[in-house]
Amino acid sequence: MKNSTSTPWKRWALLGLIGSIGISALMGIGVLLLGSFGATEEKILATTGTLAMFSLCSLVGGTYFEAREKRWATLAGLGLALAATLLLLTGIWGGIQGGEYWKFTGSLTVYALATAHLELLSIARLAQRFAWARVSVIVLTYCLATLVAGMIYADREGDAAIRILGVLSILVAALSILIPIFHRLSREELGGRGAGPAEESSRDLVQKPVKILCPYCQVLFEHAPGEILCPSCGGRFQLLLSRPK
Repeated sequence: MKNSTSTPWKRWALLGLIGSIGISALMGIGVLLLGSFGATEEKILATTGTLAMFSLCSLVGGTYFEAREKRWATLAGLGLALAATLLLLTGIWGGIQGGEYWKFTGSLTVYALATAHLELLSIARLAQRFAWARVSVIVLTYCLATLVAGMIYADREGDAAIRILGVLSILVAALSILIPIFHRLSREELGGRGAGPAEESSRDLVQKPVKILCPYCQVLFEHAPGEILCPSCGGRFQLLLSRPK
C-alpha cells in the first residue's frame, strides 16, 4: 500500500527533474546557435533551474519517506523546498529588486538544499558504532547552512568566515562520502534491522514455520525453513524458501 501511494509522487518529481534539465539544455543550445539571450530567456532559465531544484528535493523526500516512514521530516523538507521555490518564482517573474527579499529567499533555499541533502544521507542504516557520523553530519550541515545564510545577510566575506566555510565544507563532504560506506559495513551487524522493507518482509516469510512432509518417513510436522531434524525418524534435510520473482 505504501508503494502505491509514494510511487506516483516520485514519478512526477522525476519527470519534473528530467523536463527541467531538458529545457535548460535546449535553451543553452539555442543561445549558442542563435546568439541571443535577453531578459525573458534569463527568467525562463532561472525558472527551469528552480523547478529542477524542487523536483530533486521532492524526489529525495519521497525516497526518504519510503525508506524511513518519518512523515514529519519528509513534510518539513518538502515544505522548505516548496516555500523556497514559490519565493524564487515570485522574485524571478515579479521583478522584485528588494535586497532583503532576496537575502531571505537565498537563505531559505540554502536550508532547503541542506535538508534534502540530509534526508538523502539519512536513508542509510548505520550500526551503533557509526551513529556518531549521522549526528555529526546533521550538525555540521546545518552549521554550514547557517554560515552561508549569515554571509548572505552580511553582504561581506571576512577571511575568518571563508576559512570556517572551507573547513565545514570539507567535513560535510567527507562525512557524505563515509556514510554510504558505513551503511555497507553495517549490513552484517544490523542483520534484519539493516534490510529494506521488502527484504524484511521476505525474511519474515522464510522464517515462519511451515508444514513439512519428511522425505524419509513421510511424517507431516511443522518446522521453520532451514536445516531440519525430523522428530519422528531423526532424518536430516534442508528446506529453502524464497519469494517468487
